[in-house]
Amino acid sequence: MQANWSEVFRFDLGWTAEDYARARAVWPKVLELTRRMHEAGVPLTLGTDMANPFIAPGRSMAREAVLHHAAGIPAWDILRMATSNAARTLGIADRTGALAVGQEADIVFLSADPATDLNALIQVRAVLSDGALHDPETLLADQ
Repeated sequence: MQANWSEVFRFDLGWTAEDYARARAVWPKVLELTRRMHEAGVPLTLGTDMANPFIAPGRSMAREAVLHHAAGIPAWDILRMATSNAARTLGIADRTGALAVGQEADIVFLSADPATDLNALIQVRAVLSDGALHDPETLLADQ
């Protein structure tokens, strides 16, 4: 998979130094637009499109969270984007997206507090899914 990302599925195949410079120059505007959309109340969610190259479950979503924070969005708002906002947008908030009685509860236990450092989202200690507790190393080994 990694070889394919490097050789076949690159989004930047054929880019010139000028293309890279232009992309770097526009990036602050992308961050500003994201912040302004959040401040205006545009519903934003976090999530990864698994069929795309460079997407790794968990890590890519954590990276997306960090990028939203770089845009100036508070960590708690970003955590809501990944949970209750995502469930509401998908039309499944009646059964998931919050820790509440009667809700489906797949829970990720982290080694650190993501409200103070969103990089903690990749520091997974355990996963509770469908009532069963899983060790992340075991889950990764089973892939």
